[in-house]
Amino acid sequence: VLGLVLKSDVLIKLEVLWLNYNHLGDDGAIELALAVGSGSMPRLRKLELRHGEIGDAGLRALSHATCTGSGALKKLETLDLSENRIGDGGVCAFASALTTGALPRLSLLDLDDNEIGAAGVYALMAAAAHKKLSRLEWLNLRRNDFGREGAIVLARHCRRLLPSLRELWDVP
Repeated sequence: VLGLVLKSDVLIKLEVLWLNYNHLGDDGAIELALAVGSGSMPRLRKLELRHGEIGDAGLRALSHATCTGSGALKKLETLDLSENRIGDGGVCAFASALTTGALPRLSLLDLDDNEIGAAGVYALMAAAAHKKLSRLEWLNLRRNDFGREGAIVLARHCRRLLPSLRELWDVP
């Protein structure tokens, strides 16, 4: 059913998509990625996928979709991926997409309660080093698995690499 809705023309004016607690899983995230990649939501400013059981495959698909030539999600400001099953593989794909210029307006990124390790934190900081997170004001990395190593990376690099950051939640 989600696939049919995502393929309809009604999404062209959509600015907020709230799919929290819908247990999309990777399959649902891949369906969403196909719609995003087709350019069917050019006005989307806020995408909420909290508690969707999305893992690395789902975030990889979404990340790839944002790199398409259709300008997918160029207006997105808020991305909530909290309470999922996203690990380093998904975050590394996401960070790679950011370095290509995906999501240039992103100001709020919520990755709370996932499975992100230190490699994921390094990848996000690498995207920031490419000046691709310069508008990010709010970052939530609480309840992840990056431990002391990831916390040190954040402490050393956030101020310099994320100049707009006002709020950081980073307790692993």
